[in-house]
Amino acid sequence: GISYKNWNLTGAVTFYKSNVTIENTSIENISTEDALNIISSNFKIKNLNITNTTSDGFDSDFSNGTIIGGSYSNIGSEGGGDGVDFSGSNVYIENVDFNNISDKAISVGEESVLKGNNIFVNNSFIGVASKDGSKVNIKNSSFKDIEYYALMSYNKKSFYDNSYIESEKNNFYNVSNIAKSQKGNYIKINKKKINSEKINIEHLYKQ
Repeated sequence: GISYKNWNLTGAVTFYKSNVTIENTSIENISTEDALNIISSNFKIKNLNITNTTSDGFDSDFSNGTIIGGSYSNIGSEGGGDGVDFSGSNVYIENVDFNNISDKAISVGEESVLKGNNIFVNNSFIGVASKDGSKVNIKNSSFKDIEYYALMSYNKKSFYDNSYIESEKNNFYNVSNIAKSQKGNYIKINKKKINSEKINIEHLYKQ
């Protein structure tokens, strides 16, 4: 990332207050906090492949956009990294593959809204997490070899409203734990609400 005197950017590639279109692009071998960071912008991303990062793949802050096609692979080699991380954003994502993600394949936080269709997640610590007042609807997707939970809904920051995930027509392969929802939040799988429970958030993030 750019570092010049007191000016530092967390993204290897950064857009701020822009109209962004990215097509047929690869970003590889990145050692910054985010391979791609889009802030307060509108974006259209098609067939973007992000591979081999030490931390997050794509971080969207207070932005709106679509992600169609492409893949996120080998994300977070230094022990923590999300495939895509949304904060205060409204995003539609379709036909995207996530492989070997050290933390969450899709992290949705800070009152974000996400709709996902035909997503494939393979070998991730968590599949999809909705937190801090966020709303997620994901359908026609597959989760395979998930270490912790495929779907999680919880609050990391107490001053946000509750979060939820609605899961429709998704498949789970070699997944011991499909879903976990913190009390006050909820997850519905094919319109059936799962039981919520207490979650030790501090312990979760230490993991």
